[in-house]
This record gives sequence, C-alpha cells and structure tokens, in this order.
Amino acid sequence: MDREIQINRVLSCLAALSRNGVAAPLLYPIEANRALFQAMLSPRRYCQWLHGRAKRLHPEKLLEISELLPEYDPVLHNHLMTVERNPVLGLIRPLVQRIANLILHAKRPLLLADFGAGGMEVQRQVIASLPVGKKHPLVTFIGFDISLAACDLAQANLASQLPEGISILPSAEACARWLQQSPAPSARPIRAATCRVSIFDLPAHFAPGAFDVIFHSFFRHHLDASVLANVEATAARLGRRVWEYDGYQNWPTVMWASLFSWHNPIFLAATLLSHRRFATRRQLLASHKGSRLRFYGNGCYLREINYQAKRRTKRWMET
Repeated sequence: MDREIQINRVLSCLAALSRNGVAAPLLYPIEANRALFQAMLSPRRYCQWLHGRAKRLHPEKLLEISELLPEYDPVLHNHLMTVERNPVLGLIRPLVQRIANLILHAKRPLLLADFGAGGMEVQRQVIASLPVGKKHPLVTFIGFDISLAACDLAQANLASQLPEGISILPSAEACARWLQQSPAPSARPIRAATCRVSIFDLPAHFAPGAFDVIFHSFFRHHLDASVLANVEATAARLGRRVWEYDGYQNWPTVMWASLFSWHNPIFLAATLLSHRRFATRRQLLASHKGSRLRFYGNGCYLREINYQAKRRTKRWMET
C-alpha cells in the first residue's frame, strides 16, 4: 500500500478516536501520534519533527499507534519480526546468543519464560542457531502474552523450527497442567507453548523460582512506572534469573531506523515513539545495582539479574 495512503488512513482513525471521546490521558498520545504521522508526509517536515518536537515529547505520556489502535498490532508484530531477522541490524542477536549459550552448556532440563512474547521471534532464532545433532537436556519455552493475535502469530512463526507445532494455552492454570505432562516424542529435545494470560495471574499457579530464566525483549519500555514495578516483582518471585533486553536512547539508531523503515510509516512511528520511551544510558547505569548490564552497538542493552544467587545469600545471612 502506498505510504501516503497508509498515513492518511491512520490520521483518519486518530481523528475518529478523538471525536468519539476518550479519557484525558489519551489526548496527549493521540496528538503526539497525529503530529508525527503528519510530519512523515514529507522528508522536510519529518526532519523538522526529529530535530524539534521529538526531543520535547514526554516519555511517560506516550503510547504507540498499536496501543491506541489495536488493529495495527499484527502489522507491527510482523514488520518487527522482519527487522529482527535482518542479519545486518542484528537487533536481537545478543539475547539470542545468550540463551543459546545457556542451552548448550545446560546440565539439566530448562524452563524458559518470555514475558510479552509477541511472535516469539527470539525463540525461533535460538532454535535455528542450535547445532543439529548437538545433544542437550530438554528445553521448554513458554511465551506469555495477553494478545490473542500474538499467540496465533507465534504458532505460525515457530512452525519452521518445530514441525510438530506448539501448544496454545488459554490460562496460567492450563499452562501449569501442560508442564506436568510428559513431552511428546520429537526429533529435537525442545518444546514450546504460548499462553494468553496476564503476567500477574502467574504467581497463583507457579511456585517461587519456577522458571530457570524469565526474559523479555522490547517489553519494558511499554510499561508505566507502577506496572513495571509489579512486573519486576513478579519476575523476581518466579524466576531464578531475569534477563531484560530493550533499547536505550541512542539518536544515531534513529537515523538508521528512519532510512530503513521510511517505506513503512506505521512501523517507523512506533519505532520513534519507542525510542523516546527508552531509558537513557545514565538512567540504566544508575539503576543496575545487583545486576550485570551490557550495552550493544545496535542501540540495545541486556541486564541480567541472578535472583537464585540473591536468595542463597539471603539464606546464608539469616543462618
């Protein structure tokens, strides 16, 4: 579809959303998206937006277009996976390599959970990267996402690596029951499921430290402060280790994204507002006590927290 048609269609939807009456907190993100999509109608106006209004946006008030207009969620997920598969960009390569390395050195079965899993592209790339015939213990991937569209997308996305398919689970209770079942025979010691559930429902069905690793990618910046605190508390309770992978504010990557995604204004708009919602390097460094933090040239960082070690230390001090 012609990019100008796409932009005008989004502008029409945003105008309709405003006319229908929305809660006050939505007025700012609607206007921010409207201004951005209007700017993208011409390169000159877009450059003016980048060097002016973009840096004045309030990150805590922003929402991306799929959060305002959920019908665009599948479009964004699909294009994000295309970008994640680009070997030059290597957008999720550090996280993929970290998980693959964990699997290849594992001495026992692993249970890995992905919060806000989307299309489970990280898992697809991890499985594809594992050497065929290389023996390792059973690995179970579970992707948790409240979006039904994301669950369907994950099933289709993993079909190329897991021909036997993945399980789609409707609740945390169903997920807990599924884990108790013996895995079906498979050519590879890997199984996967996607579960449509709120993350906050999980503690009622899973014991503390139930998951060897809880990871998430490009998920943190979508959460406001109160929700983020609850997600972090849930992950700290259920995960032995937690790996957080997201972007940080790095304006050279914005220029690269502008060139790479100019033809897809819906994805570009989401990328730009995501970038404004990212934490800065300074903010991340100030809050990484007790964790291992690494920055990458692709504009992303990986934070690792070992809660199992923290629990052992706490028990040792108590005794």
